[in-house]
Amino acid sequence: MIVLNKLDIYTILLGVIFILLLFINLDFFNQNEVLSKWYTYHIMIWFLFAIFVVSESELSFRFDNITIWIIVLNIYILIRKLTSDNVDITVINPLTFIVSFIIFKKISYEAKYIDSIIILACLIQAIYGFMQYFGVIHARSDIGVMGSFDNPAGSAACLTMGFPFALNSLNKKSKYNYLNLACIIILASAILLSKSRTGVLALIIISILYLYDRYLWSYQKQILAFISFISVVALTIVFLFFLNKHSSNGRVFIWMNSINMLKDNYLFGNGVNYFNKYYMLNQASYFEQNPNSHYLMLADNVFHPFNEYILFLIEYGIAGFFILVVISFIIIRDKKLVLNIYYLPIVSIGIFSCFSYPFKYPFAILVMTFCLSKISIQTVRNRCITFTNKLKVPLLIMPILSLLLLYQDIIFEVKWKELVRLSSLGKITQTVDSYSALKEKWNHNPLFLYNYGALLFRLNKYPESLNELKECEKFYNDYDVQLLIADNYNKLGMIKLAEKHYFMAHNMIPHRFIPLSKLFHLYIENNNYVEASKIARIITNKEIKIQSMTISQIIDEAEYYLQHN
Repeated sequence: MIVLNKLDIYTILLGVIFILLLFINLDFFNQNEVLSKWYTYHIMIWFLFAIFVVSESELSFRFDNITIWIIVLNIYILIRKLTSDNVDITVINPLTFIVSFIIFKKISYEAKYIDSIIILACLIQAIYGFMQYFGVIHARSDIGVMGSFDNPAGSAACLTMGFPFALNSLNKKSKYNYLNLACIIILASAILLSKSRTGVLALIIISILYLYDRYLWSYQKQILAFISFISVVALTIVFLFFLNKHSSNGRVFIWMNSINMLKDNYLFGNGVNYFNKYYMLNQASYFEQNPNSHYLMLADNVFHPFNEYILFLIEYGIAGFFILVVISFIIIRDKKLVLNIYYLPIVSIGIFSCFSYPFKYPFAILVMTFCLSKISIQTVRNRCITFTNKLKVPLLIMPILSLLLLYQDIIFEVKWKELVRLSSLGKITQTVDSYSALKEKWNHNPLFLYNYGALLFRLNKYPESLNELKECEKFYNDYDVQLLIADNYNKLGMIKLAEKHYFMAHNMIPHRFIPLSKLFHLYIENNNYVEASKIARIITNKEIKIQSMTISQIIDEAEYYLQHN
């Protein structure tokens, strides 16, 4: 009979969490691939924390500089979230991070198999990607192997974080080294198949750092290795930039516009959702002032600056970024910590943070938390503090409240998903009352407001639709929101306001034809033939990014109008 001790139970539960964070995808939510993983992350960590509090005979915790600053950073983030205009379920993110960090610190002294669990989870993800590539499993995109994620970047980010653990498995003299080498090749191949340029860059840098740690000792060799490292990385970045020049230029453009947002409140940041509220307005302002910009054809709806550092500065300011720098400095100044294998996954997520959005994926966050805990417990200066058992009851209140908040949010998202399903079947009239009732329990997801506003528009309830969209605009603003606001004003006969918002949508993404087509019809319907002719000429002379039947019809209509007027 197998008898499991407390540590074995913790390890098994963590293994289940790592696997679920890669593969769970419940079709209960509108953003099922993302929300399924985030809800699982929070629920499982808080459940594990509750078990931890109840089962521990003595609540003790070791503090060191890394731990202290990590807690300070997350408390700062929590305060900024609580003081933002739109407090949603993400307010528990910093608390979940602290709790998972505490759990890892407590069990990492003795837990032996977490590294292997991460390797196994990533290996399964890589095999899943191979099956997509060879057509065994349906692939939802041709831009690269996505695995169980909504984007190839998600799969690549998680695989590159697991790659250092696979490399480290070769350190041990074992008869299983051939299997370890096969695992490394499979992970590297899956990253390449994802077509993620950032993934390739991270793969190269991690491999070089690992080889440097394992094989180089003398000062001369270290200098040579450093020069070679810089050269290889520089050449790789240049190569990857020109591999997809349009995408690279698009990100440079987004960075430029995003950096301009830092000046609004550079010290403490502008708070959560500031980027989603104002970025597209900044983009519209740029193209209004630069109508012939070479970035024009690269414009699109933008939900993230493709750089976690810029986003962090926008939301949390120099004060928050300073704490990040302090944590990095504490790790870097200690050579033993830098040459630690648990440093490499943090390097990986740091590289991805320059060009993508790895913190969208809880698997990457949990691996980073584990690595930080392992680095933390290896610091020389740490102090153990023991808490009285009387604190158990207050500590148990935290998971109970967190799980209640998660339950409310999940129920809202499930009900909303069902309403979306019913309305897609044409049952719009039957769902409007349910939407109204659900609005009373709104979970502060601005996309619900847009969805509700679009439904009301289809029912010809233009004032009500406009109210929902104006509220959505306070938290989330993009091309689609502006276009629908303009349509509402048009239906209400408020021509000047409709014109204003059509132009706003046009300036947000200038290469799209729909806003111009709507302006063209607006002017004709209101007998403004001079402006209609101007818009028609713009349409006929406009460069086409992607040809479609809709665009052909818009151009034909404009040409016909110019020929007969």
